[in-house]
Amino acid sequence: MPSDPGLLVRRRLISTCLRFYREQAGLKAKNAAESILSDPSKITRLEKGQRGISVRDVRDLSEYYGIPPAVREELMSLAEGSRVQEWWMSADFDPALQTLVGMEGSAETISEFEVIVMPGILQTREYAEVMIDLYPPHDQAKRDGAVKARLRRQQILSKDSPPAVRIVLDEGVIAREVGGKKVMREQLSHLSDVVAKGVDLRIIPFSTGGHVGETNGFTVLEIPKPAVFPAEIPNPGFVYLELSSGPSYLDDTYQVEQHLTKFTQLREVALSVDKSVEMLRIAANRL
Repeated sequence: MPSDPGLLVRRRLISTCLRFYREQAGLKAKNAAESILSDPSKITRLEKGQRGISVRDVRDLSEYYGIPPAVREELMSLAEGSRVQEWWMSADFDPALQTLVGMEGSAETISEFEVIVMPGILQTREYAEVMIDLYPPHDQAKRDGAVKARLRRQQILSKDSPPAVRIVLDEGVIAREVGGKKVMREQLSHLSDVVAKGVDLRIIPFSTGGHVGETNGFTVLEIPKPAVFPAEIPNPGFVYLELSSGPSYLDDTYQVEQHLTKFTQLREVALSVDKSVEMLRIAANRL
């Protein structure tokens, strides 16, 4: 568990744990709301992680649910930082992207598959600029802000304890000349550099034929829970999707597991890391 989990991770951990203990106690949201002199809609929003919660409410709900002291102290500690303003909250981000950025800094494992475009956390500045320019609004200030935000996300790779990053790319991602030969050559070189720093990157060659990821890319974040939480509470997971209709996300445990299974299948048909790096070198030399 990161020493300082981010805002959304704090909220997600608190909400998951409180809901677990409320249901264990056989209480309805209405009962919980009455115990803190509130209404059921507040409890519903809290349990969905849609709003912060005060330390006082955590304390009162914990006492009402009969939560053990060690878990109660952990929840109150998490609540102390659940209302802070994070840098990405003021950015011009889609809510789904805000959720991704808000959680990936606390992820234990990031597993991403892409079939068309480079993963955002691995893009060079020039590649990112080309991709951002494809979408409106074409405002210089917003464009620059979006590029800076994308590059800032990449700081998680240089943390003292970075997440395990596993990337699978369809060969089409490295074959597509985004921004021209120079931009693409530098991007491919950057991919080789991040592999040398510990990123597990594998490529599915065209020769593989069809595979289970042909419809769209996705990112799965796995986030550890505090050791004092009951074993029955699942680790919070999250799937980020970029669809034609816009960014979206899933956080149902079954859906997260489904996407992890799909990622495993894609990884199994991909080349090894060493062979993938060799493919990157060959592709760069062709440019």
